[in-house]
Amino acid sequence: MRGGTRPADDHDPVGAFVCVNGLRTGPDGRLWVVDAGAPGIGLPAVAGGARLIAIDLAIDAAGTIYLSDVEQRRILTITPDRQVDTLVADPRLIWGDAMWIDGSGHLWIPAAQLNRTPGLAGGARSVDYPVWIYKLKIDATPPTHDHP
Repeated sequence: MRGGTRPADDHDPVGAFVCVNGLRTGPDGRLWVVDAGAPGIGLPAVAGGARLIAIDLAIDAAGTIYLSDVEQRRILTITPDRQVDTLVADPRLIWGDAMWIDGSGHLWIPAAQLNRTPGLAGGARSVDYPVWIYKLKIDATPPTHDHP
């Protein structure tokens, strides 16, 4: 793997990925990467390692980005013209992660509750089972080269 124009170096987060959490392709074929910047669950981010303040994202065919804001338990949208709006905010969206858009115009949002796992909760386990997956009608479709 190469970072920028030089070989990746584990000690240089600017030139390497630290902890890739999500990969998506946009409608123009560009790859979007979410890098948490931490070398492991529960570990602090490496200085300069975090690439986005987000856990996951999805992109629709029109280029709108759906971004999970886990701290505020909401999903934001960022349009191609850089307009940022809140799509939904709900206390049940506990660590929305691994979102995807299906061919029927729905955004699927697993509420993974990763913040309630021992690695992120100081050794305590407080996940409230079952873990829910929410489906929200957004009237958008995924890019043609993404999963249907």
